[in-house]
Amino acid sequence: GLFRKDDMTCSVYVDDTLISGPPKQGITNEMNAILAHFKGEEVKPKKVHPDGTEERDLLGATLLYNQKKGTMKIHMKDYIEKMLADPTNGFKMQGCGTSATPCAPYADLSSGRNRDDFPMRRLVGGLLWLAVMCRPDIQYAVSKLAQFADKPTQSAVVAGKRILKYLKGTLETCALPI
Repeated sequence: GLFRKDDMTCSVYVDDTLISGPPKQGITNEMNAILAHFKGEEVKPKKVHPDGTEERDLLGATLLYNQKKGTMKIHMKDYIEKMLADPTNGFKMQGCGTSATPCAPYADLSSGRNRDDFPMRRLVGGLLWLAVMCRPDIQYAVSKLAQFADKPTQSAVVAGKRILKYLKGTLETCALPI
């Protein structure tokens, strides 16, 4: 859920909460009020860069925030690299090239032989997580691919791998307007 209070925004996802806004004391008070009712802790930045940018983990995404510059960026580079490099996931994308776009125009994903040997559901699930978290630029391609999650075809497998190639070439892209 998401709510606003006194120029602050509070976002809650299962057991993770993110509070943002300009009044630092207000944020601290709100965090303390939440922690008074629920067991938890403040997660400190895992790294502070020389320019003051704080790096935090946010539900598997990397949040880069610099208060002085007024900048914030979210990317899922580590998640994408893991999807590409994991030899146990069945995607077989170690060392792949890149693609300039996530999908080919007018591609017919229903053509080709049946590919029940390919873990399409796993791929679609991973790509949906990316699209929801910070990559709306792949949403259309993933929604088309999801139509073949149950019965993948050869052309759907090629399309899924194209999305992964696109992601490899855009690892730190933040496609959300922040």
